[in-house]
Amino acid sequence: MTNLNECPCSGKTLARLIQPAVMTVLADEPLHGYVIVQRLTAMTMFRDHGPDITGVYRLLKSMEKKGFVTSTWEIGRQRAGQTTLRLDAGREGLPGPLDRDPAPLSGCGG
Repeated sequence: MTNLNECPCSGKTLARLIQPAVMTVLADEPLHGYVIVQRLTAMTMFRDHGPDITGVYRLLKSMEKKGFVTSTWEIGRQRAGQTTLRLDAGREGLPGPLDRDPAPLSGCGG
């Protein structure tokens, strides 16, 4: 029987799972948070279930505090303002080429 508290699908390892994927998504260009979520959702590692949106935004805030990303407030035509995130640190730790999609999780009952 699998201990779900230790399973990655419990959310316990969310930051360690998603941070490299977020860094990969941001490696080529600065993006808005909702675009980051869309690109993460398209990765096969999430199969039919996208990442927890609130968890992704919390991770982005944490990554900003740690100096991995910076955010810039932009005033746009269609909205009052949007935050754009740019990858600052950790780029050297990313695998190349960056167009590879991480393998899906296995062994979590899914």
